[in-house]
Amino acid sequence: MILVSGGTGMLGAHLLSELVMLHEKVRAIKRTNSSLAQVKKIFSYRYQNFEKIFSQIEWVDADILDAESVNAAMEGVDKVYHCAAMVSFNPAKKYQMIDINVKGTANMVNSAIAVGVKMFCHVSSIAALGESENEMPVNEETFRKPNKKYSGYSISKYRSELEVWRGISEGLSAVIVNPSVILGVWDWKNGSSGIFKKVYQGLKFYTEGVTGYVDVLDVDQFRSVVQTDTNYNPALLGNSKTDWQKEIYTNGSGVIHNLTFSQGFNTFNYRISLNHTFQNGILRTDTYQRDALNLALTKRFLDSDLKLTLTSKGIVDKNRFANRGAIGAAIAMDPTQPIYDPTSPFDGYFEFRTGNEIGDQIVLAPRNPVALLMQDDNRAKNKRNISNFNVDYKFWFLKELKFNMN
Repeated sequence: MILVSGGTGMLGAHLLSELVMLHEKVRAIKRTNSSLAQVKKIFSYRYQNFEKIFSQIEWVDADILDAESVNAAMEGVDKVYHCAAMVSFNPAKKYQMIDINVKGTANMVNSAIAVGVKMFCHVSSIAALGESENEMPVNEETFRKPNKKYSGYSISKYRSELEVWRGISEGLSAVIVNPSVILGVWDWKNGSSGIFKKVYQGLKFYTEGVTGYVDVLDVDQFRSVVQTDTNYNPALLGNSKTDWQKEIYTNGSGVIHNLTFSQGFNTFNYRISLNHTFQNGILRTDTYQRDALNLALTKRFLDSDLKLTLTSKGIVDKNRFANRGAIGAAIAMDPTQPIYDPTSPFDGYFEFRTGNEIGDQIVLAPRNPVALLMQDDNRAKNKRNISNFNVDYKFWFLKELKFNMN
């Protein structure tokens, strides 16, 4: 019997759908008020007879902070996947999160030792690892030095690992995994999958830096899932290993150039400024360009009592809007299919089709995400001019009295 904690989360749900496919006896912990709707939806994406397969899971109500309920859930179990954890970067929830994650892991470890579990897998996080001092990739051997900058989540996962190491010292056979940001099919409102919603709503850029991403389902797993379907047709699968999300996203970058000329004389001065801005979005083909010319001329008369100023700003904005339908297509697209197909009538991009004519495309099938981006040329150009003429006059009989008109 396998026990999975955190089965109602994204990772836990995908793990459960994988375990039942392997015909394992699976028990999953959930809180009393937790909904199983999203978990069941994951099963519906993977299996035609998902209701029957989903029913193979034995769900038990338990709270990892309640040692007695954990002990009850652990009866008859020989393998454990501990995925449950609170994730928050809200400073107000820091100590609550540390308490839940550390005590919850301690209860799981203690119970596993008591019943003689043969394998205990603790899902930690890359946040529990140390920080690189030489810009080399971080791994499990990176030393974690004390640092006040560690987030509450980082501290909670590190201390949770210490509980697992304690269990190992007491005879528990355990393994710790440290995934980075996990992406996969899930509710866009919660967790790391929220990045898809941000991009879909128009998030074009992000700050400099790097992070790691892992997919909850790789190509080989996808292939093995499809093969379990009673209507499995091997001819429908390709021979490629395409990471469609990697193909549509890129690093956001931008450049800004400014060039200014100015000079002043006794009664006249001018300033001319040229500006060029170019930015790439994180979705391929998403670009923004701005060119601006600023002009300022000032002429003084009557011993500088009269000053005439002309300012003018001309702006040309150019946008290319990426097809955001590629985001959803990248999630739904078959990872065994290639990006390009030499026989394709669609500019050489692979598409699901029944023949070699454009009209032979299977319209209900997912579209090639790369093709959606490259073949959609949605552009906008906006020209603006903002000008102003200012007259400023100081009356000769009372210098504090001024006339100003724009």
